[in-house]
Amino acid sequence: MAGLAVVHSLIPPHPAAMLAVGIFKANIGKTIFLALIVSLPAAAIAGPLYGSWISKRIKSQASGELMAQFTETKERELPGFGITLFTILFRRLF
Repeated sequence: MAGLAVVHSLIPPHPAAMLAVGIFKANIGKTIFLALIVSLPAAAIAGPLYGSWISKRIKSQASGELMAQFTETKERELPGFGITLFTILFRRLF
């Protein structure tokens, strides 16, 4: 979660970061560089620290329906490689 929060708030080309770059007429390269300097340590430290802190304070029981989703295995037939490739290429062309 910490990594996603950092990427979505600081690092271009995410829309929020690009909006800030546009408003302040900032240099995108410098913005990415500074965002990485700030965001990587923040995510590396805050993620594990906050995760271990909050996990001790949240007590919850999973419902039977939720547990069934993660414990039951359903075999389903996936489309073949050709159909998948066709779908991707078709979408890219049109």
